[in-house]
Amino acid sequence: MSQMPFSEQCYCPITDLDYADFAYEWMFEGKSDYTGMPFVGFEAGTLSAFCQALSKKMGKRYIEYFNHMNLTHPVTGEHLLLEAGKQGSGAAFLKEKLEQSAEKFIRKKLAAQETLPDYFWLNWNGEKAKITSLEDMETDYHKRLKLCPAFDDLDLIQAAVECAGAEMITLALRRVNTAGDGNILDYIPEGVTLLPNTSGARNAEEAVRIARLAREAGCGDFVKIEVIRDSKYLLPDNYETVKATEILASEGFVVMPYMYPDLNAARDLQNAGAAAIMPLASPIGSNKGLCTRDFIQILIDEIDLPIIVDAGIGRPSQACEAMEMGAAAIMANTAIATAGDIPAMAGAFRKAIEAGRSAYLAGMGRVLTKGASPSSPLTGFLAD
Repeated sequence: MSQMPFSEQCYCPITDLDYADFAYEWMFEGKSDYTGMPFVGFEAGTLSAFCQALSKKMGKRYIEYFNHMNLTHPVTGEHLLLEAGKQGSGAAFLKEKLEQSAEKFIRKKLAAQETLPDYFWLNWNGEKAKITSLEDMETDYHKRLKLCPAFDDLDLIQAAVECAGAEMITLALRRVNTAGDGNILDYIPEGVTLLPNTSGARNAEEAVRIARLAREAGCGDFVKIEVIRDSKYLLPDNYETVKATEILASEGFVVMPYMYPDLNAARDLQNAGAAAIMPLASPIGSNKGLCTRDFIQILIDEIDLPIIVDAGIGRPSQACEAMEMGAAAIMANTAIATAGDIPAMAGAFRKAIEAGRSAYLAGMGRVLTKGASPSSPLTGFLAD
């Protein structure tokens, strides 16, 4: 071992990836092109619309985080604050420290009688270094290397928004943390409607409490009611779901209850104030498809509310079939999350849903229960 050469490359450990993401996006605000890191196989490119929207949102979160720390200037005692566009006393202090570092660099170059680098954003008057602006420095010198976010993997959310065209994303309240650590809201771009769900609720009382907490956490008025006591098959409790729906609808929530497809329960949910009905197709996460197809069709035919097929849809073809039946939308997660190629599967679901909806609007062709009907005339044969 003593004769073997060793080398190591050490980095300062990042103990909070969320704030590291925020800081990176603040630093490269408005910069869509990234140089990549070819030495590790990561090529250059341009941020997608999803990543650009996310970058803007995360940059704002860094400003909030920085200003919340109550930092002060070590000499003047001035309160350090960041403002949009890399302005404010906090940005000025950062620029001041960078100029001090530049001065040391320049003096070393001069002492060694080396040529000074020609940076358009850095001026030297023989005594002091002056950076024209942080924006100029980043444009020319400190370029974006990575995608957004820089330190996390959001393949599923990005695929849902970009490839599947999802306009609404459901999330469990336990994934929302307004303190900042692991807050999934920071990774959902503006323009996408949040649908917090009451996952974990075992009765109406718990569902109502979770929904109210979600509203206070800034998730809005939409809520997907999930009341599940059965831990094996994860089947919803329709009775408790109706109770929760009535309470929350009276409080101004837009209630979208997840339920077992039963006509009487669906009517009760409609009377309780539900905005849509979300029947399961098959058990959650099973990918078994439309096991409850006939019962869902009854709801579509009889309930004057949007019917959103939820849980169990495992293939694009199954989503297409549900839309052909007249469903208003599809809720999908496991089928995409467990696919070999998440973006490709998300895109396949989008096309299938669009095809199914178009077919429904066009009006499906008739189905014969007996016999056949020729597509060509049965007269005028050559032998006649």
